Amino acid sequence: LDNFMSAAQAEKERVQEEKCANRGRTMESSCLDPLLAALAHFNTSFDLHKRIAALFQILDSDESESLSFKEFRNGLMRLRVTPPIILTQEDFDSVTDNRRL
Repeated sequence: LDNFMSAAQAEKERVQEEKCANRGRTMESSCLDPLLAALAHFNTSFDLHKRIAALFQILDSDESESLSFKEFRNGLMRLRVTPPIILTQEDFDSVTDNRRL
């Protein structure tokens, strides 16, 4: 019981410190948040890799091994995520670092 109480107190202090550290910071949001939330539920790094590879195959409709704005936008609209992802040209430029990625 003593160990449990000590662990609970340590966790409470850690959470409080984290809250203090994050004060004044704002969370940035992205149109891709629903997709990222879906990808976040992986078991292993291999599982995550498989999910990303499968997603890329779905999005890469012309099998060019790259994604154009049109492919990315249309592919994201076909995904069953809530809320639906509506990618703008500005979003695409941001995600691709102005098409350098």
